Amino acid sequence: MENDASNVTELDVAKYLESRQREQADFISIAFDTISASATTTALIEYSPFAVKTKKIIARDLFYLDGGGNYLDGTTDMTRTLHFGQATQEQIQCYTLLLKAILFIEMTGFPSDDTLTGRYIHSLLRAQFVSISDSNQHLSFGHGVSHGMGVIEGGISISDNHSFATSIPIRSGMVVTLEPGIYFEEKWGIRLENVYEIIEDDQHLIHFIPLTLLPYSRPLIDVNLLNPEEMMWINTYHQRCLQYVDGGTWMKQEIDLFL
Repeated sequence: MENDASNVTELDVAKYLESRQREQADFISIAFDTISASATTTALIEYSPFAVKTKKIIARDLFYLDGGGNYLDGTTDMTRTLHFGQATQEQIQCYTLLLKAILFIEMTGFPSDDTLTGRYIHSLLRAQFVSISDSNQHLSFGHGVSHGMGVIEGGISISDNHSFATSIPIRSGMVVTLEPGIYFEEKWGIRLENVYEIIEDDQHLIHFIPLTLLPYSRPLIDVNLLNPEEMMWINTYHQRCLQYVDGGTWMKQEIDLFL
């Protein structure tokens, strides 16, 4: 993928990911059709390389992969955006703002009361990048995650719509996703997604603990937009990735610690 002569297609990547998932211990099934998108198809919130004539992935374009599986011990759902060449400054800024939105939720302890709803979390996420006004910002920033019964669990939704699911208080023991995205119609889009366990500490504060352990893309992060606490938080997260995931040399190279 280092140059535009690559013959790898969106569909190739989706099939490869699914084949590797099937090799994993305790695998049951694919949780949903893998979304493998590049260039203008990254601007589509829902897209399937299986349903259209797929295209090659080239170095000058953004690429994102959204995949998940059902396992005996849980269901996964994760998205990462990459660039195999040189991203524009606008793309780097958008990626970093999305990452900051996720970090804000992760780093905050929320009082355990009825005001902590999916609609409230949505408002906090969106406020982190409201300055980007000409994009189609994702209207749904997350959902509950079931165990082997469909990756989207209807009991809770992190969205701005006025539904029952967005008004349910977030409580310890829930499993949800955070997946903020920015999409510029017919141009490009960026999405990041993790699955979280909701826990309550001894001070009755609610925390979002990431279950997804997959590095963020260092070339797409503008460290000048991060404060020292955010940089340290990312470092700690990346150390957890190295500790628990056998990613080999590529993961160590990708992480490239900030400090």
